[in-house]
Amino acid sequence: MERPGWVIVVGVIGMIIGFFSILGAGKSIVMPTVIEFQKKVLTRVGEVYERAEVEKDLKAKEELPPKEILEIGTDLLDLPAWFYKWSIIFGLIGVPVSAFYLFSSIWLFLMKKLAVRLFYVAIGLSICLAFSRTIVAIASKSLIGYIFLAGSSFWLAVNIVLLLVVILSDKKAFPVSKVKTKLKRKKA
Repeated sequence: MERPGWVIVVGVIGMIIGFFSILGAGKSIVMPTVIEFQKKVLTRVGEVYERAEVEKDLKAKEELPPKEILEIGTDLLDLPAWFYKWSIIFGLIGVPVSAFYLFSSIWLFLMKKLAVRLFYVAIGLSICLAFSRTIVAIASKSLIGYIFLAGSSFWLAVNIVLLLVVILSDKKAFPVSKVKTKLKRKKA
């Protein structure tokens, strides 16, 4: 049977989302380490800046970024302590959810028997994860949290649209497994 257009579109978009979501989950796992490194760099640059001001070293002051940039960077990295733990948790949950999303999108594209049901489960898990990330991003009340809020909200909306496309589309092209209704009795 011929592959419907919606299967191609949803399958390909789902594979792309699944792949990049795996990368995003990995980023979420290492994010606390990266942020701590960035904080150390900003602290060190701030110390050099102060030393240059004390020593009236004009050449060093010219090579350093403006002091406002340091303040913006410090504000950007000002996150509540609990945010790091949640970032790692979302990353650890996100890797298998994203891998399952990718797998179910491939199966949808290949039109396997259970593909639509698997996709419903995968996209449901992805929506729950994106919604949870949105709540945590709002609760963080930080600039980075609001940046994550934008990303999570975008993926939440894309997943809801894909879910609606699958729900509203004709699934007659998918093979149906036949269930036997009569049980055979063994002769004694």
